[in-house]
Amino acid sequence: MPRLLTIPLTALQIATSHGQLAPEDLNMTSLNYLLFHLPQTHPWAGLVGSIDLTMFWSLALATLGLKAWTGRPLGTCAFLAVLPYLIVYGLWAGKIAVFS
Repeated sequence: MPRLLTIPLTALQIATSHGQLAPEDLNMTSLNYLLFHLPQTHPWAGLVGSIDLTMFWSLALATLGLKAWTGRPLGTCAFLAVLPYLIVYGLWAGKIAVFS
């Protein structure tokens, strides 16, 4: 659901681009767009381009949902919500660090 809120931003970006818009610029909430500005040829561009602000909001909602559903402590629920992301992005970062 949080990702749906980026649709107006994307529409605004398309409307004001005058037909010259790179696909990586469509996600205005990604860390690459907001902070790093890495070119797409950079090894880390894909990783930081896939992490965006809505991901953190989704993780917070998942943490609160796990807490309400299981009744476990907030720290445990936060760890369980973040764990799949840590594994995937950790392996991705490790691959880039080793092979680039």
